[in-house]
Amino acid sequence: MLDVPNQLADTLLDSVQNVTAQMHGDTLEWNVPSGEWEILRIGYTDSDARVSTSSGAWQALAIDYTSRDAFDAYWDHTVAPLLQAARPFHSLKTLATDSWELGGTNWTDTFAAEFKARRGYDPIPWLPVVTGRIVQTSAASTAFLADLRRTVADLIVSNHYDEFARRAAQAGLGVQAESGGPHGAPLDALETFRRSAVPQTEFWAQNPHRSKDEERFFTKEAASAGNIYGRRFVAQEGETSIGEPWSESLATDLKPSFDMAVTEGMNRLVWHEFTSSPASTGLPGQEYFAGTHLNPKITWWNAGEAFFDYLNRVQFMMQQGVPVDDVLYFYGDNIPAFVRLKADDPAHVLPGYDYDVTDEDALLHTLHAESGHLVGPSGIHWRLLAAPADGHLSLPALKQIGAYVRHGGTLVDTTPVGPTGQLSPAGQQEFTVLVHQIWGSSCAEGSHHVYGSGEVWCTNKTRSVLNAKGALPDVAIDPSSSLSLSANSTSPLDYAHRRTKTADIYFFRNGSASQIDTEILLRAHGASVELWDAVTGESHVATNVELQPGGRTRMPLSLPAYGSLFVVVAQRADSALSPTPRLERSELLHPLAPWSVTFQPERGAPAHPVPFPTLSSWTDSDDPRVRYFSGTAVYHGSVVVPAHDTGEQLWLRFSGVREIARVLVNGNDAGTVWAEPFTIRVDPWLRPGSNALEIQVTNLWPNRIIGDLQPAAQMHITRTNMRSYRADSPLLPSGLLGGIHWDLRR
Repeated sequence: MLDVPNQLADTLLDSVQNVTAQMHGDTLEWNVPSGEWEILRIGYTDSDARVSTSSGAWQALAIDYTSRDAFDAYWDHTVAPLLQAARPFHSLKTLATDSWELGGTNWTDTFAAEFKARRGYDPIPWLPVVTGRIVQTSAASTAFLADLRRTVADLIVSNHYDEFARRAAQAGLGVQAESGGPHGAPLDALETFRRSAVPQTEFWAQNPHRSKDEERFFTKEAASAGNIYGRRFVAQEGETSIGEPWSESLATDLKPSFDMAVTEGMNRLVWHEFTSSPASTGLPGQEYFAGTHLNPKITWWNAGEAFFDYLNRVQFMMQQGVPVDDVLYFYGDNIPAFVRLKADDPAHVLPGYDYDVTDEDALLHTLHAESGHLVGPSGIHWRLLAAPADGHLSLPALKQIGAYVRHGGTLVDTTPVGPTGQLSPAGQQEFTVLVHQIWGSSCAEGSHHVYGSGEVWCTNKTRSVLNAKGALPDVAIDPSSSLSLSANSTSPLDYAHRRTKTADIYFFRNGSASQIDTEILLRAHGASVELWDAVTGESHVATNVELQPGGRTRMPLSLPAYGSLFVVVAQRADSALSPTPRLERSELLHPLAPWSVTFQPERGAPAHPVPFPTLSSWTDSDDPRVRYFSGTAVYHGSVVVPAHDTGEQLWLRFSGVREIARVLVNGNDAGTVWAEPFTIRVDPWLRPGSNALEIQVTNLWPNRIIGDLQPAAQMHITRTNMRSYRADSPLLPSGLLGGIHWDLRR
């Protein structure tokens, strides 16, 4: 119970009286001093936050994340019996917790004592501030709110996420906490990962529920957590979606989203989701309401090996070495604190450089200075430190930053306006003195000065500081090109860079539906430059490569629509690699007879082969059995090999594939195409004269589901709990679209 004088001026702290002891039930028995008083009754209760997407007995209140006793009770009642039943552990390595979807929290039964121990003063007299009143001054009240939020965040980390890791470690397990976004939460997102064996956030495939990148991608957060706390793996829940199920195109939906997550820092995909769907539930069966559905009932389960190979190759490569990120941005200790998109660029370094974000915990405890750089536990080096744009620092952070600069570091920041939270008079004096020592009496925009063995740049434009210090961009585009590197989420070209002891590994992605042809400059050089195609698994020596002054490498870069490529600058040349074969000429493939297509049985399609004079979408057919087909169909054709030299390679190039095409030449498996540029080499299996060509094409489920909803439908192939489609829902293009070409390369 708090009583505050009702006056127009701000309430003085010493005029706030705590009369809780005078409360008896709902009755206040208090000898009111003279004057006019406002009586505030402040209490706390549960927030009504419920366990998300639960069923049955699990539809209950969520536990108190700020209480260690609450977590331990949950562990002992629920987790410990499960672990006991699961012993001995074989494949189980980590325990996971899902994203925060609980809303806000700001009090627990031990909060006042915890606050006093952590902040050094009693929060009770300041509680009128949470009701909109001002105590002492506006600045003091704002500082109290910062301390309040900080204490909530500290309790969530220490009493829930740290405790989760401690209890898991007792069982010989690590934790994989998905704790920081995209939902709002009253926490320091990076700090929640400090005990995680694998930091994890999430990204979404393109869908109406989360249509904007700033809503879909929180990858940079987990990547930064991995780098500041020394974790090799950066995990992502993906390809999450809510909308029309089974409709995601591998080439134009899933691959671009995955590739973007990789350039944001992901190197371990945790697929969302794989549903248990017994045979009795039919096809495509029962599903969870969210996620890109993946189980043996999807149409492309057996056809998707090449797609899964792509995911695995990229992840393997991005788990090598350490990232090359030039700047570390400290986001301060104001709560809530999150890291979202790479394109948010809080340090103002894009394009051409990359960055990580750190919290105060890592700044104080896991990072160290070395030769003017900040160094992370896994060996990553940052050239300089950029400080928070809001102009507030805690006293411990200020001390650490000052020591870093004094011993040779570079700081990019304008003069702080004050501390975060309240300080004692002695603490405030120390803060003021340190600020003056580090930033001096005048820190005009764009100026810089020496402090100790380091330097302070008085600006927030970190990219300009890197340029001024002679740090060339890690990646640059030929100035004559109309293309630009990604400085925001709408730019088509982006990259990620990792370095091993023997090579620099760059991953490039094209986020657009148009081909990219440009020249790039890399801040790396070696004995050879190699192009590693993760879609096909092939590697070649890059051609037309030039070594530029300053140790940079200039080279052409070509990426098809939504294409991606590894550029590996190796210290030793691989003599077994040959240059990328060049396209010499192309001609249209003409089958000896019209294509004949055999459709998968028991899917409602014709039992006999169907002629296709032209390669058009199945949805263009007048036969509803073909128009609404979902599954795998086989194109049969006989072709004559065009005349070519023995030194030439013959490739098939498809105008369009929806969604996956496995190619057999004379009965031999030549491979699978599923992404642009839809090309596959076939000359090893060709022979003079006529050759048999079979192309097994698999599409997606929606067309058959929509077909079953037609008023005239007499046979229903599909059964599911999902009700996202209508009879008039648009059909998805399916099959081979357009022509097929012979490409001759040398």
